[in-house]
Amino acid sequence: MTSIKKLLRPIYNSALAIRIGNFTRLRTVIFKDIPYSYSASDLFFWKTHQGFETIFRATDIGRHYFDKDSVLKLIFFDNKGSELKSFDFNFSSKVIEFHITKEIMQIESFGSFVALNLLNENVGDEIKITNRCYVGYSRNHDEPSFVHGNVISRHIKQKNSKQESESLLSNFWPHKAKTTYLIQKNFKDFEENEFVFINPLHSNIEIVLNGSQHCLSPMETKIIRANGDSLYSIESNFGFPRPLVFSYKNKFFDVHHG
Repeated sequence: MTSIKKLLRPIYNSALAIRIGNFTRLRTVIFKDIPYSYSASDLFFWKTHQGFETIFRATDIGRHYFDKDSVLKLIFFDNKGSELKSFDFNFSSKVIEFHITKEIMQIESFGSFVALNLLNENVGDEIKITNRCYVGYSRNHDEPSFVHGNVISRHIKQKNSKQESESLLSNFWPHKAKTTYLIQKNFKDFEENEFVFINPLHSNIEIVLNGSQHCLSPMETKIIRANGDSLYSIESNFGFPRPLVFSYKNKFFDVHHG
């Protein structure tokens, strides 16, 4: 029986079988197993409105783990998923800290961004770099509150840093899920709460927050404000609907994953 399973496993795990299983919901596979060298990133959240600036800290992963030079590429999207601008940085130290302000973005708004460590030299071996670095949020120049990445969402084939023709690829299989997610926190302790959702798929996703229905188009970032309830549950057709949560009380705020 074991030998039969080994023979069937490549068919069972093929792209066609996964797509059929996801479409029929007989077997749901969310994340792709990527067989080639790549640089991957979360869809991080940035905001420059309401007195906020966003601080991003990135580590020189290429040098630290693979002894290779790399550049950091940041690509920013608005809250509807359209690309706004991009920046390239050379690593002159082990960590780069970049402040995302309304002056840098030339807009007071919010959206998402990816951070890619792109190697400066040709890649012979299979090298996989994922960026789940910390992002901080500072309001009115106070000390920032930091949170780590949520879920790896986009990648680019790792060739070398001069790969402008390469496009961002999704880390998700198309799928239909029925997910219920309960956030373990007493929200009554705060005056205001914001739930930040970013859609990493190429299709619309539905979010139901304590009965309030919302639809997110591909790459859209949405802030849902909710108050009054002690607990919040999330229902979605996306398999990993974990939000970023901002909670406010007087001059204090906290940010964390749901």
